[in-house]
Amino acid sequence: MATWDKAVKNVGVDLQIDTAAAVAQAPEDFESRLRKLEGVQLERVTVKFPDPYDLVLMKICRSADIDRQDIEHIHKVHALNPDELLKRFREELAPIYVGNPADLALKYEFTVDLLFGEQVASVHAKQIRSCARLRPRQRVWWV
Repeated sequence: MATWDKAVKNVGVDLQIDTAAAVAQAPEDFESRLRKLEGVQLERVTVKFPDPYDLVLMKICRSADIDRQDIEHIHKVHALNPDELLKRFREELAPIYVGNPADLALKYEFTVDLLFGEQVASVHAKQIRSCARLRPRQRVWWV
């Protein structure tokens, strides 16, 4: 159990192994930033986990209640930088997101408001809407 406690402390989120897993969307090139779990001796197993920004962006995609709680906890442990979060969102998640881009933008804005406040969220909202893929779609009515 001491090994598991080290892993939870290292990641910053209570890891769940015994639950069903779903497919997660991850930022582009997140594999290059995976961190190796240190201080744990396992035979033939290497445990890697996403860096805090990648993990937050993955959780934004789903945005279930538990994800929002995890995001707040990750921010408390790792003191996320809003500019870095925005950069990765625009460059590495938004371009490859599978789903409604406007929904993703709203989930991101809600998360930024939760972590950094309304003023930062407003600035980020303007910047992500300048990204063509995240603009709300206009309906064209043919007459």
